[in-house]
Amino acid sequence: MFFSPDNSISALPNYAIPLSMDLYCERTSLSLFDEPVNILTNLAFLVAGYYVFREFIKTNTKKKYLIFPILIIFIGLGSFAFHTLPNRLTLLSDVIPIFLFSIALIFFIQKDIIQTNLYQSVAWVILFLTLSFLVAPNIDLNLNGSEGYLPNYFFLLGYVIYFYFKKDASFKNMMMAFIIFNISLFFRSVDNLICAQFNLGTHFLWHIFNAILLSYLALIFKNNEKS
Repeated sequence: MFFSPDNSISALPNYAIPLSMDLYCERTSLSLFDEPVNILTNLAFLVAGYYVFREFIKTNTKKKYLIFPILIIFIGLGSFAFHTLPNRLTLLSDVIPIFLFSIALIFFIQKDIIQTNLYQSVAWVILFLTLSFLVAPNIDLNLNGSEGYLPNYFFLLGYVIYFYFKKDASFKNMMMAFIIFNISLFFRSVDNLICAQFNLGTHFLWHIFNAILLSYLALIFKNNEKS
């Protein structure tokens, strides 16, 4: 056990105090590496990041878009840290790269594909952050914390609709990403609901499908002719 009953947890700094062991179905104690499948499936993000990076290099995609494969890799590393030892510090390493990916995605879609001006693009990012920090935390749909991804969900849905009516080349990737996001959100949301029937849970499938999702989203910018 990393934290046994004899450990003095109260002596730890706040950022190192372990979070609840009930966050995910697979975790049954505060032991280090108590979520082996959730930990190992973070390799999917590393594979996805490498694949996107290779595709960008192969197609001479603009270097500014390399932020996407880099962030995909950091998402995997942060999630690895959090599922290895969940505390406030590793939680930040988990969520910050996800937020940065979302911000970069919205900004570059707006500016380089939809071609809004800089101020309008920043305004869309601010809207996303407002929904994420002020609206989503006040919504409880019993989705195991997946409510926090509702702003992402509705932004993706909005882009699917927009690209469809504009007959934009990005529609196919965005539609695939939206379908995969629905699947991955489902697995994230039901994880704790099925522990009695499947004690491994389904969060590991969220990792796998999310890695695929991020690849589709990043590849929207592959050799983007508009930028």
